[in-house]
Amino acid sequence: ISQCPVQYGKVIGMRNDSVSMLMHYKECAMNIKKAKNMSADELKDKIIVGELVEKENIPELTDEIKRLRKEATRK
Repeated sequence: ISQCPVQYGKVIGMRNDSVSMLMHYKECAMNIKKAKNMSADELKDKIIVGELVEKENIPELTDEIKRLRKEATRK
């Protein structure tokens, strides 16, 4: 997951000021490892970033798209 600057800017009301938007994101971002030891009140208005889920044996998106294209053209 990564931030979408367009959507994020709309939500926080900074769609025309990219520098302020990125500074706001930097100030609100909290690494998940640090966040695990914090209370809900401390995490209010924070954006949790980092590796949230690790799943094994899941194909990478572009590899899966290539596989599906090959499969579709064989029919």
